[in-house]
Amino acid sequence: MSPLARRLFITNKATIGKDTFGNVIEVEGEFLNWFARSLPFLIVGLWAALVMAAR
Repeated sequence: MSPLARRLFITNKATIGKDTFGNVIEVEGEFLNWFARSLPFLIVGLWAALVMAAR
């Protein structure tokens, strides 16, 4: 995978939440970022909009 595609779809850190002291809990690894998780829904939504516009 090219570095540009990797930066578009994958992030190295994910924020889980906060602990009881208010500290942010982060984990490291390879995770899909917001764009990669939303891309299938955007494609299906665009397709549906095109089908409805064609009627």
